[in-house]
Amino acid sequence: MKTLVEMRHSITVLERLAKSAADLALGAVLGPPLEERPQKTLELVQFLRDFSECVNEELATIHNPMRVKVEGSGFFCVPARDGVLEILLANLFSNAARNGASYAVVRCLPDRALEYEDDSRGLHDAAVRLLHDGMADQQMMERGGIGLLMVRHCSLALGWGLQCFHQAQGVHMTLQVPPFEPDNRVILLEDDSLDREIRKDRMRLLLQREFVSLLPEGKEAEETI
Repeated sequence: MKTLVEMRHSITVLERLAKSAADLALGAVLGPPLEERPQKTLELVQFLRDFSECVNEELATIHNPMRVKVEGSGFFCVPARDGVLEILLANLFSNAARNGASYAVVRCLPDRALEYEDDSRGLHDAAVRLLHDGMADQQMMERGGIGLLMVRHCSLALGWGLQCFHQAQGVHMTLQVPPFEPDNRVILLEDDSLDREIRKDRMRLLLQREFVSLLPEGKEAEETI
């Protein structure tokens, strides 16, 4: 039985590595500078509220107690990069839930910054270095460092600055968003937008895949979509 448990753990790690490798490949495809791409515009506050709604729905489905909320208001536009911001947030929230958080909050600040906070077990020095420098040993990657690496990778792909603060309890970081002049003809996620509903469906599918690792032991096969 001990050998079977060890094999199951190894398989789980390999599955997560494989899924994250696919996400990293997507990030590489989306990597060219923004000026080389059509400048569709995303209204960030509404996007974050839609994403947090989907996160809370999926966490409730798997009976995970963590809940996410978004604070702040206004009209906060950023260039739309299909999939990248969703991957960043999905990894951030799944790491928080995996580390015992009961809540996670994203605050939209007036100076084009996002402040993230949760009450998880916090990040040790190696995790903070990984977020800042992208360097980690294999043991840390197996313990969940892949998710943090994805957060770093996606913030770089978006051109956002990332700063994480070392503290014993909880995680606190800021994401600085560069200035951006929106083209009002291509703003996404208006209240009556079909694109918004399609994006929410995509959010749910991404979260279902990401949250498989949060399921209780033995539940993966029966609850995976």
